[in-house]
Amino acid sequence: LAAEILRLAVADPHEDAAGLRIEAKGSPEQRDDRCTRVMKSATCGDVLSAFWATHGWEALAALGLEGEDARSIWEEQRDSPKPFGKFLKGLDAAKALAQQKARFPPHDDSGVATTMIHDYIVAGLTQGMGSVERKATSRHATLDQAAASWAWLVAVGRSGGQEWHFESNARDRGGVWAVPTSELWAIGKQLLDAKEETLTGLQADWNAAFERLKTTTGEA
Repeated sequence: LAAEILRLAVADPHEDAAGLRIEAKGSPEQRDDRCTRVMKSATCGDVLSAFWATHGWEALAALGLEGEDARSIWEEQRDSPKPFGKFLKGLDAAKALAQQKARFPPHDDSGVATTMIHDYIVAGLTQGMGSVERKATSRHATLDQAAASWAWLVAVGRSGGQEWHFESNARDRGGVWAVPTSELWAIGKQLLDAKEETLTGLQADWNAAFERLKTTTGEA
């Protein structure tokens, strides 16, 4: 992976990563001569760190990861970097998670409530319910955020005993939104286990249900 990212950086230099001097355990230094220099003390991790933001997504193709599968892995490492040794050891699990998430159509530029519900459903199905439930029952900045969280809790059967986290108006609004949210949840479970030949049809069903959710929340 380090060799591939270095090849890409040399073949197609980015202005933010051109002329770097890469040394061990230090921030790469950009030089005026535009010549990339990897010092003898630098490790593969130092090389990956230097070019990850500019060439990491494309470099993942060397490991058989492309498109949206690669994008989500690249973004996670870019935004919340781990030591690259640990990152590479966990790459198989990350690849499997990215492939699961790629089954769900993106929410694009939807409103706050529908985006939250979309992300709750996908995370709950692919990463486990516990962390999503903790997030859903935390303090929310707006009524719509609270209502979206309540809608998800109701839809997935996790609302029991959680009423005290929410104002009554958030529960009322979220209760209405829970109807299309439940529909999305049911389709999402099918998407996760679907065979390739049924995937396109289920994704169309998901998009239609998501549009109904947007209409219900007033974010269409």
